[in-house]
Amino acid sequence: MKAAGIEVPAPPQRMLDPEVVRRMEEVEKRITTTVDTSAVAHRKRDALAAHGSQLDRSWWVRFPDDAFVEVFGHETFIRAEDRTGAPVPEDDLFAGLR
Repeated sequence: MKAAGIEVPAPPQRMLDPEVVRRMEEVEKRITTTVDTSAVAHRKRDALAAHGSQLDRSWWVRFPDDAFVEVFGHETFIRAEDRTGAPVPEDDLFAGLR
């Protein structure tokens, strides 16, 4: 954001808490699936922008289009249960069902 000349917001106070950081790192280790959503990132951006009453001053909608795709062009998931035996990591939520 800095490189694009966009004001970078200060992180919420809770994000500076070492316990919160540790828990987030633990959750990230459990990610089994990363899906490339860059082709529809513009729809995600438009959906966020449509909630003007909540996001009219938010930094989320100030990202330039190309930067938004770069930062938010992937969605991650944690496989909660597996009855398929499909290998992980995966890039297709339905791989084990095909």
